[in-house]
Amino acid sequence: MFAAYARLLTSFSITRFELLLHCQATNTEFCTWAYKLKGQLSNNPETYGAMEGIIERGINEDAFLLPEILLNAVSSCILNYTSSSEFFLVDLIRWKLQDKRILKRALDLKETVIRKFDIVEIDNIDNLRNKYILQLSGQFSEGELWSKKYQNASKLFDVPFDKSLQVIKSVDSIWEQRNKFAHLNRMHHLPISFINLNGDEIVLTELKDKDSYFSFCLELVLVMSQGLKEIDKFQQNIIQKWHS
Repeated sequence: MFAAYARLLTSFSITRFELLLHCQATNTEFCTWAYKLKGQLSNNPETYGAMEGIIERGINEDAFLLPEILLNAVSSCILNYTSSSEFFLVDLIRWKLQDKRILKRALDLKETVIRKFDIVEIDNIDNLRNKYILQLSGQFSEGELWSKKYQNASKLFDVPFDKSLQVIKSVDSIWEQRNKFAHLNRMHHLPISFINLNGDEIVLTELKDKDSYFSFCLELVLVMSQGLKEIDKFQQNIIQKWHS
C-alpha cells in the first residue's frame, strides 16, 4: 500500500512542478529552444522533416509557441492528476483484496458468482482468485467523478466518506474538466474551469496574460495538494480499520 502511495506522491510532485515550471518560460526562451532543437535534429532529417512545420513556427512566430505549450501544460496536468489518482485507487483496492476478510466482503457486496466455466478452465486457485480480484477492483473504483469512485471504495472498506466536503467537490470539478477533455479536440479545451477550495469557480479563458495563468495554476495546485492529503487520510483510515 505504501509503495502505491509513494508512486502517487512522486507522480503528483512531478505534475505540479512541471505545471508551475512552464509558468516561468517566455516567448524568447521557447524560440531559442526551438532553434536549438533544429540544430540537434540536423543529423536526423526524417525526424526533422516530420516536425519542421512546428519547429519553424516556434522560431519565427514569437507569439505562437508559448500559448500552445501553456495550454498543453495545464491540460496534461489535469489528465495526469486524474489518471494517477484513479490508478492509485485501483491499485490500493487490488492489493487490499488479498486480505480474505475484505475479499469476502467484496464478493458479498457485489453478489459475485464464480462462473462455472472458470472452475473448469482455471486450474490454479490463486489464478482463479486473482481473476475476481481484478474484476472487483474495477467495480469498486467505478464512477465518472472522483466522489463516486471514492464512495464505492469507502463502501468496500467500511470507512467514512463525506461527499459534502469542499475538497471532494473541488476535486470532482477537476474530473468534470477531464471528462470534457475526453470529448473535445485539444484546440477547444478553453475555457478550462474548476472549483477552488473556497467554493469559487476559477476559469482560464485565454493564455496571453501570464499573471492570470499563474494564478489559475496556483489554485489548481492547491486543490490537487489538498486532494492528495484526503487520499492519505483515506489510506490511513483503511489501515486502522483493517489492521491484522
